Amino acid sequence: MDCRLRILSFAAILGGLLALGCAAKPVEMDVVTYVNRDILGQSVVESAALRRYAAVTGTNYTSDDKLYDVLNHEVVPTYREFVRIVEQVEPKTDEVKKLHAMYISASIYRLRGFETIMGGIQLQDPSLIEAANQMFAQSQAETDRWRQTLEQLYLMYGIVPQDH
Repeated sequence: MDCRLRILSFAAILGGLLALGCAAKPVEMDVVTYVNRDILGQSVVESAALRRYAAVTGTNYTSDDKLYDVLNHEVVPTYREFVRIVEQVEPKTDEVKKLHAMYISASIYRLRGFETIMGGIQLQDPSLIEAANQMFAQSQAETDRWRQTLEQLYLMYGIVPQDH
């Protein structure tokens, strides 16, 4: 009898947990999955590319040749891989699909900026460097729009982001 009571108690708890899980809104679940698995999971690849770029720009800049070499052999291939991975993410809900389109757009602007800097160095064309800087600005604007939209979704669905 004691064993049956334990089994029934376990079944009741499990059933309650399943009911709570099913009661969650699809958008809420999609946002949480999107951020925790799809975005945070891929951010390591993007961060690696951005760290290498930062190591040869700004106060770390030493020469066009060094910048070109790092862009060509490290930053651009890594960032292309990041964009490829990000483009494969398939959110389930329209709200998160729209959000993700912003993320993809920002990533593509940044990749094109890196590639344009390489062209500017090869051709010694300052106008290409300026064009790349504009692409980086577009990338940042799209990233800011993505972040604001994500925060709106958090508010709409009562999602409390966790520090990672």
